[in-house]
Amino acid sequence: MHDRKARLRMLLIGICSFSFGISVVAQPQLTFDVTSHRESLKGVQPASGKSAAPSEESYPLTVVLAHQYLSVESKGERTLYDFANARMLPVGPLPI
Repeated sequence: MHDRKARLRMLLIGICSFSFGISVVAQPQLTFDVTSHRESLKGVQPASGKSAAPSEESYPLTVVLAHQYLSVESKGERTLYDFANARMLPVGPLPI
């Protein structure tokens, strides 16, 4: 009976160690709800000659922080900021 408890304890320790190991490797992901409101400045005439009507839009913004890059996803577009090579990579439209 004592041997069975020891085996069960070791199994539980192994499972816990494995699950904690996976969570350490995961990159943090932040999700924001963005709402923007645009209106024309008073007294400024747009180049098209027509004043634009005020507009408002809401969309999710997702940021993933990894060791050597940052991923920003917004409005169906993803951009990667590669810190190791100091460059920005627009990935383009995301599949639906």
